[in-house]
Amino acid sequence: MLVVTIIVAMVVAVIGSLLIDDDTDLTGSDLADAFMVFERAVAYGDDGYAELARCPVGDPVELAAVVAEVADVNPAVLAGQTFVDAYEGISGYPAITQCFLTSDLDDGYGPTSVGFSVSAVPVGSYRDFLTDDAYDDDIDVTISVQRRWDVAGLSGDLFAYCYRASDLSGCGADLVDRFNGVVLSVYLQGPDRTGDEVVRALEVVVQRMATDLLVFVEENPVPATVPIPSADLDT
Repeated sequence: MLVVTIIVAMVVAVIGSLLIDDDTDLTGSDLADAFMVFERAVAYGDDGYAELARCPVGDPVELAAVVAEVADVNPAVLAGQTFVDAYEGISGYPAITQCFLTSDLDDGYGPTSVGFSVSAVPVGSYRDFLTDDAYDDDIDVTISVQRRWDVAGLSGDLFAYCYRASDLSGCGADLVDRFNGVVLSVYLQGPDRTGDEVVRALEVVVQRMATDLLVFVEENPVPATVPIPSADLDT
């Protein structure tokens, strides 16, 4: 899921502890609890946005290197800048944290970025959410894959889709795990991306993303934000 703009803010600090057994599959609402603890501890700004120092679902550089084994990822992207953007949920749009590597911040069309995200599950039909709510009206979203996923404690609906506009193009794959209360996603930017390609990308990293979220919350009860440069502060 690629987020463009979300507004409104609240700062809440909730510190919890989660026990993780590395020898067992994910069970119950472990991921839901982890994401709730993480999201409530993020110090959002007044605009409902926070840039974080670390990605809660793993190192984007390492995740992208794994994806590059099954999908075409430009070497410039793998060596690009890393960003972790957290957006607070608002009026039906779920809270989401997006971690991505990019080789060109000004180019939304070419194969310039690869991203990973975790979000809460929106209410209602996820298909309708993708086509009606997740993207701006001038972006065309086509869903090519919708099937069940049941692997190692992750269970839900897998969606693959592509988004196209005059200045933006790419494809994403989302695992919507309502039992565990999260959506785990991968997207690849570029006009020639396909749904099958992003499904392969998600398949090779999704279990790692889920496990890393649990570990992250245990190690980072209050996620560190990136300080705003002093020149940008009001005086």
